[in-house]
Amino acid sequence: MKKTIIIFLTAVMVLTTMAACSGKGKLVGTWASKAEDSKIIFEKNGTGELGDYDFKPGRGQAFTYKVKGKKVTLSSPEMSGVNMEMNFKVSGNKLTLTFMGESVTFTKQ
Repeated sequence: MKKTIIIFLTAVMVLTTMAACSGKGKLVGTWASKAEDSKIIFEKNGTGELGDYDFKPGRGQAFTYKVKGKKVTLSSPEMSGVNMEMNFKVSGNKLTLTFMGESVTFTKQ
């Protein structure tokens, strides 16, 4: 459960970084961080998945997301209706998500 929460928070931070760079469009795609053993996928339709670095699509934790300015908000039924809001920044092929003062950087795959 702890790992799922960390991965979820990481995903939220990734989304936040992407939104700051010109909205939802910058977040779309697959982002991974080998150092954090995490991968997050953002779809154009506002849905996504997150999981371990080597998870296969359809086997991760599903979420929905919304972007507003430099913030991304993730929601997941597995999180009991709790929304996670993160700041994000996209620079080239790097996405940085920041949640509660902690930042995680992902590389676009």
